[in-house]
Order: sequence, then structure tokens, then C-alpha cells
Amino acid sequence: MMISPSNITEHKQDKHPMMRCGHAANGICTSMAGVKYSPGVPSCVICSCIDIATQEFDLTNRKARCCTLESERDSSLDLAFFEYRGPGSKQSIESCANCGYYEVAHNKPKIKSCGAFKPHGAYGYDLYYCGCKGWD
Repeated sequence: MMISPSNITEHKQDKHPMMRCGHAANGICTSMAGVKYSPGVPSCVICSCIDIATQEFDLTNRKARCCTLESERDSSLDLAFFEYRGPGSKQSIESCANCGYYEVAHNKPKIKSCGAFKPHGAYGYDLYYCGCKGWD
């Protein structure tokens, strides 16, 4: 769902809503592509995404690993830079099980992908950042 001034109030109570890109919201956007949002809307600063996911994701019994593989925790939208990688996630659908490249790369002649895109499917863990390498 695209957030617009008409539906922003229903999302103000969500601290970290899941975004369409697969990350939990980790910022607030006040302006994008010439459109100003007041108050600001939930956003993903990693992907420049302001689209809140319409699909529900089940985090029950899922674990999240720090992207540096330093630690593991229960999956939660409150983890820093959390990315859901389970069933139906963008990552499980758009990354290739054979080579790891995104599907779009398989159509680019200058990129050496495996040539036969096969969706990865659900990963056994989600990702987040624990702060082990600092925050600056």
C-alpha cells in the first residue's frame, strides 16, 4: 500500500511497520519526489521505500542473524535494520537459488549470472544489525 496523506493516520501507531522492500521501517520520510509528508511517513532508508507491505509476515519461531554473523536473536520488527527473509519475502522471490543475483540481473548481458533464474525460496533466518561494528 502506498502511503498518502489520506491513509497516513492509520499507520501512525505502527512503530516499525513492515515495508514492501522486506525491511521493517527504520526511518521517517518527510519528502520524496517532490511530495511533502507532514507528519512524516514510515520509510526504509536502505531502499528509499515508503510502501507499507500489505502482506502479513509470521515471525513466530523465526530467528534473525546479524548481517556480520556475530549474533542471533528472535526475529522482531524492533531489531535495527531488520529484514524479513521468510516465505513470501521479496528476497525469497527475487534472488536466485543458483547464483544469488536478483532476477533482473539475469536479463542483463553485462552481468555474469547463472542464466537460469530459480527463486531462492524462504531463507531459514532473517537479518538485522546488532551494532557489533559500530554505528557511525
